[in-house]
Amino acid sequence: MSVMLAAALMFMPQAAPSPADLADARCAGAMSLLDDQAKGDEKPHLQAAMMFFLGKIAGRSGNEAAGPALKAVSEGLEAGGIEKVSAIAAQCAAEVGKLTVQM
Repeated sequence: MSVMLAAALMFMPQAAPSPADLADARCAGAMSLLDDQAKGDEKPHLQAAMMFFLGKIAGRSGNEAAGPALKAVSEGLEAGGIEKVSAIAAQCAAEVGKLTVQM
């Protein structure tokens, strides 16, 4: 998990995450884990996608919902390995891509 995301988790107030928040947190977490390993041109795209999904949580449930949602999914993401994280990130990127095309 990126240092930025880990620091945000430590200082955010706690609230119970909704299922939609958990789904978006999985996407943000997957992007963050890939960002830790990314090089060059990939990093800005991964960071933008991570912020997109965190923004969805904040818009839906408020800023305080992001921390608990990320905590709830982080262990499972890290335990799943890079292949699982990459698969989740690909699904999430498709959502961002579809929205971008609609714009």
